[in-house]
Parts: sequence; C-alpha cells; structure tokens
Amino acid sequence: MATVTWSITNLATEQTPDPNYVVFASWRVTASESGKSYFQDGTSKFAQTQQSNFIPYNQLTPEIVLGWVKAQLGAEVVANCEKTCTTQLGYLLNPAPEPQPQPVPW
Repeated sequence: MATVTWSITNLATEQTPDPNYVVFASWRVTASESGKSYFQDGTSKFAQTQQSNFIPYNQLTPEIVLGWVKAQLGAEVVANCEKTCTTQLGYLLNPAPEPQPQPVPW
C-alpha cells in the first residue's frame, strides 16, 4: 500500500496586510512504496485580506499551511492529486511488459 505525504516546499510573503503575510505556498504530494516514489508539485495562492485569525510567520507549522493549501484546493482536487500520484507510482512498480522482438514467421 502506497504512503501519500504532503509537504510545503516554499512560501512567498508580502508585508501587507501584516508583516510576512503568506500569499503563495508551493507544495508537493508524494506517493511512496517499496523504495519508489512519484510526486506532483503545485502552488496555491492566498487572498491578501486582513484576517482575525492571523498567525505570525514564525509560528506557522507545516500542518497549518497544508490546511490552508488543502482548503484552497478543495477536497476533490486533493483527492485527485493523491490518486494521480498513487496511479503513476503503480505504473513504476508494475511496468507494462515490453514487446519482445521475434523473428519473422516466414
């Protein structure tokens, strides 16, 4: 069974409406099994609006930012990203047999 993990690879900030306000998060979803893996990268953009639940940059955690990313993407896109990675990993783990050359029958 493949293990699927999400990670944040980069953040981009602006100084308004708050200092180091995160406006972009680059992410990666990875499916791994038996020493092989397949990943998909993406970037999520967040609105620049004042929020009452603002979290200072130095208090952010991967779990918080991944929560934002998954909420921004929506459950269907999250599921599709995970399915794409596990499907492609399946092809790596179980490649289709390659056609073998044969002498002509005549």
